[in-house]
Amino acid sequence: LAELFPLEQQALANPRARRFALGACAAALAGVAVVAAFTFFPAKSPSPAVVAVPEAQPTITEPAAIAPPVQAVAQQVYETAVGEQSTVRLSDGSIVTLNTDSSIEVRYDDVQRAVRLLRGEVYFQVAHDANHPFRVQAGDRLLEAVGTAFNVRLGSGNDVRMMVTEGKVSVAPLVPDALPRPSAAPAIVGAGNLAVMREGPMAIVVQGLDPTEIEVQLSWQHGMLVFDGEPLEAVLLEIGRYTTVVFAPDDSIRNVRVGGYFRAGDVDGLLLALRESFDIDSRQTADGRIALFPATPVR
Repeated sequence: LAELFPLEQQALANPRARRFALGACAAALAGVAVVAAFTFFPAKSPSPAVVAVPEAQPTITEPAAIAPPVQAVAQQVYETAVGEQSTVRLSDGSIVTLNTDSSIEVRYDDVQRAVRLLRGEVYFQVAHDANHPFRVQAGDRLLEAVGTAFNVRLGSGNDVRMMVTEGKVSVAPLVPDALPRPSAAPAIVGAGNLAVMREGPMAIVVQGLDPTEIEVQLSWQHGMLVFDGEPLEAVLLEIGRYTTVVFAPDDSIRNVRVGGYFRAGDVDGLLLALRESFDIDSRQTADGRIALFPATPVR
């Protein structure tokens, strides 16, 4: 799982840490040899077994030419289909990674570098340019950063979730006109924080995240989804972003807690794990949905 959690590897920079890690790995491998591992594990299990899955490789899209950001460029749209991910290098050197079913509109001019998140989730790695602010319009919020990295997800009802991994990002209500700009004094969100914003009057809830939580939030970049005891209903909603399959869980199992590492879009793996680890069976209905129900009838 080293590639899934790269920040954890920073602690292995010195020889003493490497010697300790090698011993820990040997012990872990000895334990895995006698454990039947599934992609998912029950959330209540104290020592879940996990299968490492090779990370998905994103599609790299390079523009035909690199232009200085001070030159106006035509509006460009980048998007991904359901289950697809793509990484794009913009004309100023900034890199954006689009998650499943996502779309952005990019327009650079002499005043600013403007991006509009139309749908989905995007991770921005912003090239430094103090003279041309990098602004992202997401719902009715305007996010501004210079030389930083952050993840933005646009949810239903224009709700916005933003996680900052480097630098700082300012957040303000948007004035929707030809030149998007903030309408009030912005709030500042620093690295290691998750900001949740609801549509409407400026309201922002900020919570701190440790490095492991940040890696979990960004696991989609490696083609993986990580759950840690979320209700099955919430898990199915998240998995549904990566597939066209529609799930129909029985009311009696909607709150079953699920934890584990799962390859995005792997419906067969999900159904196998639910049957083997959670006693939840499935069948395809006449309209093509996947019905989920207890494998053992409740007495």
